[in-house]
Amino acid sequence: MSIDAPASAQSQAPGAAVPAGAVAPGKSLNLLMVAFHFPPIAGSSGYLRTLKFAKYLPASGVQPTLLTVKPQVYAAYDKNAKPPLPETTHVERAFALDSRRAFAIKGKSLSLFSLPDRYWTWVPFAVAAGRRLIRERNIDAIFSTYPIASAHLIGLLLHRLTGKPWIADFRDPMWDEFTGAKGLSLSLRQRIEKAVLRRCTTAMVCTDAMYDLFCRRYPDQKHKLMNIPNGFDDEDFQGLDIPASRAAGPVRLLHTGLLEPVDRDPVPFFKAVKALCERRPGPAPVVVDLIAPSDEEYYNKVIAEMGLQGVINILSWRPYKKSLEAMAATDILLLFQGPSCFSQVPAKLYEYMRVGRPIMAITPAAGETGKLVLGTGSGRVVVHDDPEAIGKMLEEWVDSVQNGASLPKAGPEAVLRFSRSRHAQLLAASLHQAITRKPHPGESP
Repeated sequence: MSIDAPASAQSQAPGAAVPAGAVAPGKSLNLLMVAFHFPPIAGSSGYLRTLKFAKYLPASGVQPTLLTVKPQVYAAYDKNAKPPLPETTHVERAFALDSRRAFAIKGKSLSLFSLPDRYWTWVPFAVAAGRRLIRERNIDAIFSTYPIASAHLIGLLLHRLTGKPWIADFRDPMWDEFTGAKGLSLSLRQRIEKAVLRRCTTAMVCTDAMYDLFCRRYPDQKHKLMNIPNGFDDEDFQGLDIPASRAAGPVRLLHTGLLEPVDRDPVPFFKAVKALCERRPGPAPVVVDLIAPSDEEYYNKVIAEMGLQGVINILSWRPYKKSLEAMAATDILLLFQGPSCFSQVPAKLYEYMRVGRPIMAITPAAGETGKLVLGTGSGRVVVHDDPEAIGKMLEEWVDSVQNGASLPKAGPEAVLRFSRSRHAQLLAASLHQAITRKPHPGESP
């Protein structure tokens, strides 16, 4: 299965047909990139898409300028981290508040203060900074990325104020039956998404399912859609120590990043681990490390109640390179993705594939994540909410590792098309097309 733009998109998705290795023609361009998630944020991989575009766009004749927030607004950030970009790349940081913290009374805040998102306060400051940057840096086009919704509001306002072409990137849908949004929140999300699709020059998504969803929602805007998936940066893996053989002892499993009860619930897996340990008395046959899952107090409580201390370990956040090293040193990589994320693929999956360790994907096989794992041969998929089925697969894999048997894992040819540098070439080509193309019949100015 290919997760490049589907056949229906190839002729209509701007830039989708640009071959690997092609450099967009024409004059060099200056691009303003509006992104809430950006280094030095910690505990989130949402910044990687924007960061890697910014890193590789100059090779295709596009010079990025970043517009983001001051790091103090993030729940956690690494004070010593610097974006791995050339010194010539300008990063502008606008003032913002987290409304849930800033406007809370006795630890509680009204949901009204978090519309369209909890960081809406950066909109006026970012718009003012964006107008100045567009003027001072001779910006040719605007790029904004969701989530956060206010980033698209900034992109929309700057587009309307300056008339510059605008690419709106959707890493997730703004609303569906799983977001939990209702009432005013749902109405506002729907209105923003509709306005973005109507006004933007190009709407970019990152999975086939999202492309199909937007085609159904906005058939009159289908000509604007393009699909550039997430991926990996091969340079991040250079010099990575990937052990040729496993160390003695229990089979090691690893998950990196956010876990939570709705979208990525690990509790059925915990139950499977507990059952395996009960069937095999003595030293635990597995050790499971969860790096930066968030809500550590809750998960530590669940682990303690199951008597799995020392078997399942909550580990603190670590820099990106250290996370990659941990992936390379484990026996099995874990991926949790519930049906509420049916149309999405977590960024970590591409890193998992590039590392080349077997992936146990606890997710619906029919979802985008499950289809990608199976289509690339990078692992196996097991239903997300059945501890017995998870336990059966877990035991089979533990036996395979201990007996030296091979497990499915992606080869170099399977992951080559997910190179971040190639994706930047596609975006650059789309930018050139967006600047030169004529308005589509009936399109809003």
